[in-house]
Amino acid sequence: WLAMGLVFGVAYLAMLMFAQQPIGVIASIASFVALIAAGWIGWQRPWAYGLAASIFGYAVFIILLLVVFARIPAQGDKFNLSAFLQYHVVNGLLQAVIGVVAGFYGGYLRRRMAEPRPGTPQRRRR
Repeated sequence: WLAMGLVFGVAYLAMLMFAQQPIGVIASIASFVALIAAGWIGWQRPWAYGLAASIFGYAVFIILLLVVFARIPAQGDKFNLSAFLQYHVVNGLLQAVIGVVAGFYGGYLRRRMAEPRPGTPQRRRR
């Protein structure tokens, strides 16, 4: 889940940085697929793996976002820490819910693909 969380965090940052470009769409898809893959990997408790990957990835995203903002020169507006924290706490909770759902779906896909096909006849052993 750590690797999938890292992929999610980097892809989420790329999605926001390149929002109006095709790479932003690819990054958006990659961020969601990373959470599904976390559920696939942790198929015993897929929702927990999706949740852990989304929380870790969002923490990576916040760290990378602060590094990017630190490199941009100030434009004269005062930085509103309260609004920044409020927005990202709410967005982080939303990403956690998305991680639970995506992880559950990844585990569901893995279990579903492991089941035998309903139309396949079973051979009897003698």
